[in-house]
This record gives sequence, C-alpha cells and structure tokens, in this order.
Amino acid sequence: MTPATGRSTDDGPAGITRPLSTGGYVVLGLLLDEPASGWDLARKIDSSIAHFWPLTKAHVYAELPKIAGREWASAQEIAQSGAPDRRVYTATAAGRRAFRDWIAHVDLTDERGRQPLQLQLFFAAHADPAKLRQLLHTWEERARDTEQHCADILGKRGIDTTLLPRLTLDTLRDTECGHLRTLNSSALQGLDARGMTALFGLRRAQADLAWLHEVRDVLIPQNSARTR
Repeated sequence: MTPATGRSTDDGPAGITRPLSTGGYVVLGLLLDEPASGWDLARKIDSSIAHFWPLTKAHVYAELPKIAGREWASAQEIAQSGAPDRRVYTATAAGRRAFRDWIAHVDLTDERGRQPLQLQLFFAAHADPAKLRQLLHTWEERARDTEQHCADILGKRGIDTTLLPRLTLDTLRDTECGHLRTLNSSALQGLDARGMTALFGLRRAQADLAWLHEVRDVLIPQNSARTR
C-alpha cells in the first residue's frame, strides 16, 4: 500500500483554484461514509442516489483528483493480485469540514433537471403518432424500473413498500390525504433522512405512471383518429 502521487490542484488562471462542482461535493460527501475507489463510488451512486442525482463513472473519476488536490481526501494505491492496482480515497478532517460548510450554506433550490422525454412530448405534433406511443411506452418502462429500484432500497432499510398505499389518481384526492398520512406514518417508522430520498423516487415514479395514464387517455385516441 503506497501513497498515490500526481495530485491535481485544478488551478485556473493565475493559480486561482476553481470552485468544486456540485458533483464534486457529492463525491466528497460519499467519501465521508467510508474510504472508496472511483469504481466503488460509481456503484454506490447507482444503488443510492442515481434516481435523483445521477453521476457518470467518468464524472466521479474526474472529481477525485480535484478533491485530493485540495487535501480534502488522501489517496493510496492498493496492489491487487492479477488485477490493476486500486486507488482508494479517504476523506480527511479538512474534507469533512469543507463538506459540512458546503451543505450548510449551499442553495440548490434553483437546480432544475432537464426532462428530455417532456421535450419530445412538447413537440409530438411534429412526429409520427407511432413515435408518441413508443415514447410513452419507454417512459412507463423507466418509471417502473425506478419504482422497483427505490422499493429495493427501502426494502434493505426494513421498509415493506407493499404496506404503503400506492400513489394513484384516486389516492391524490383531498378526501384521502388524512388516511394516507396515517398509513404512511406507521409503515415508515424508523426510516431516516437518507431513506426518504428513496421514498421520493418511489412516489415520483408512481406519480409519473399516474400521469402517463392520463396522457394515454387523451392523446393516444386523438392521434389514432388522425391516422384513419
């Protein structure tokens, strides 16, 4: 096990260090959990936050030298038999302070993620009706995959999602809200803040599926009629 060399300082013009990106702070925050390699972090992201803050493996690997260059993490090369050496990063005390300062002051309320499928839907009048049906089918598949992914995360935290009332157009009515809150409160006992992000993904996927049902009821018959 040897210290890694070749730290990146990520300096801009005149030696001014550029601010770390939000993605960089996400990587740093995950290092606070435990030491990890870039590969470890990419896997952890896929299994925990990808449904609301996806980061590619390339992005993760690009941020790690910047974090180490600020001395917010140390890096060590770990030899592996029959495989390339692993570079494992460990957050330092300075890195922990930097992350806590960032999370205490950062304002991400203006962050707005792009919705490529919504853009395609917006311009659907200029596309073949069959393309719209394909688009909605793709959207539904992704929503169901996300719903299952988040249900799996919650399951690992001891939450049985089959006990949660499913979010549908009916359950969104005001008359049901009080009943839903009562059921949810009992089924979600013990779930921490990190687990609530998985609940967000589950509910958002269910809301997408409910919305897709509305879209199909209105748009698909109209488009079918136009092709006759």
